[in-house]
Amino acid sequence: FITVEVGPDHTQHWVHKALLTHHSEYFRNALKGLWQEAVEGLVRLEDVEPCAFNIPLDWIYTGKLPGWSATEWLKAGDIDINDAKDWPEIVTQTILLMFRSCVLGDQLLAPFFHQAVNNLYVTNKASATWPYSYKSVVFGFANLPEHSPI
Repeated sequence: FITVEVGPDHTQHWVHKALLTHHSEYFRNALKGLWQEAVEGLVRLEDVEPCAFNIPLDWIYTGKLPGWSATEWLKAGDIDINDAKDWPEIVTQTILLMFRSCVLGDQLLAPFFHQAVNNLYVTNKASATWPYSYKSVVFGFANLPEHSPI
């Protein structure tokens, strides 16, 4: 096992090293040789939101993403749905979590995870009917690759 500390509050996750290194080139490189992370068995991801890290963490253990419902995604991201004021806010939080997860797949050099999130979003009919917020559009354009179908 190694410890992955996520976010500014250093939320700790104990993860099987073999799973991380199998699915992520970032972890594969960080956890080999004499790098500090490899020696200590600790990787810090301070600029990653814990809710976004929960999604790929579940995926590497189960091979599955949350289904196509806002409540499944928010639950998987450990986001309290009661914090949202209304349906558009729930949808905005869900889309942002999906986008953040997709971006994290790129940051962690985990192309299969990135592709899985991308495919789920693009191929689902709800992505064409859910309302987009200014916040989610700005985040998407600022953080997703230019060639992204999203």
